[in-house]
Amino acid sequence: ISSVCVWEAMRAHRDWSRSPRRRPASGPVTAPSAAAAGSGIGEVARDEKVLLGPVEGGKLGLRWDTRWLAKTCGPTDEKVRNRVRCGTKEKVAKELMLAHFGKPFDSHAKLPGFCKDMVLFAAADRRAGDTAAGGPYLMGRNDIVCVKAKADYDKDWKFIKSKRNNFWVMHAAALNIGESKSTAADFKLFSIHGSLDEMKYLNAMQELMCSIVKACQRLQVRHVILFPFGMGAFLRNLNQLDPRYADASRMQGLRRKLATCFATALRSDSSASPPKIHLCLRFSSLEEKQNGDAFIRALSEAPLDLKNRLQIWADGDSLQIAHDLSARQAAKSAITDVLLLNGANRSLIGNHWFTGGAKRAIDENLHRRSWTLSASAYLLNNYSDGRDRASFTPEDLPSQIEKLGGRIETLSP
Repeated sequence: ISSVCVWEAMRAHRDWSRSPRRRPASGPVTAPSAAAAGSGIGEVARDEKVLLGPVEGGKLGLRWDTRWLAKTCGPTDEKVRNRVRCGTKEKVAKELMLAHFGKPFDSHAKLPGFCKDMVLFAAADRRAGDTAAGGPYLMGRNDIVCVKAKADYDKDWKFIKSKRNNFWVMHAAALNIGESKSTAADFKLFSIHGSLDEMKYLNAMQELMCSIVKACQRLQVRHVILFPFGMGAFLRNLNQLDPRYADASRMQGLRRKLATCFATALRSDSSASPPKIHLCLRFSSLEEKQNGDAFIRALSEAPLDLKNRLQIWADGDSLQIAHDLSARQAAKSAITDVLLLNGANRSLIGNHWFTGGAKRAIDENLHRRSWTLSASAYLLNNYSDGRDRASFTPEDLPSQIEKLGGRIETLSP
């Protein structure tokens, strides 16, 4: 992907902020007030201090579903989360016929039916350089893994008693430039003398998102469920590594540029009938509102053909939406044409879903609510308690997928 699009996005953001009518005042970025929401939307949108939300977004030509807006979802307490997690571990052990969870899968045992549908969209650069698989990484930086799964628990973490249908789950790993000083594994590569190289970072994220679009084309899906990919934990503490981002306006500017890169990638779909995009945006915490604002601003400037196939789910639960859409599509066709994007961990697919930590992470919580998703992760990781997780080779993942009956496809840049 050329850096031209990224440069244009950065220049547009810069020019916007330099415009006399749009220059932000000093101070923290805040959510819009009720008075602002009722005033002229053009003036509100031009004020870069304001975080746009569903009210403003609905006036900017974006299609919204607000049935869950401001409604509580998730487990009622941690006992429920732990009960679901433990139940999923037991189900995985039973279905894979393990002596107990943590034991290696018996290579002579019958493989679950979903294994034949596993796909590795292997990046051309997965065997060399900074993007390679190997060492601590099972996945190359630009690898994408797709599996079929079903939801077992709904948005409230209650067991789904109705029929459950397959949908695709796509594992892709965003760049980690700001989780913490000790765990932001990609910051050094995307920085110069301790300062983030924004263009290099944005270009790499746009390239990854374009690969996600290409993989969706290969799978011929009709519905793609997205979220603010890479804009949570992987950006959260960037200021600890680059103090310039302690400035709220600079940090929000980066989020907005990143969302613009995502919009550009979504526009790159050249298929005759591109899929409908379902974007889940939450508005509970300040960080969620900041991410929501970034996408609202980026998508409000998108061309009409993208807006027409976009729906934003305010406070939507991605797994619930995947379940609902797959049920609707299954009534029309036996083809699996719903796909849910997951923010994956390159070292361990599903990450540590089976432990009690990471209570808010999308990766772990998706796996806790689906035994098929967790079982596929167990098999892809070739999991066992005693395995050294820092000794991968570039061949481990493709070799394992082929053993499981899946397939490998190469994605060109």
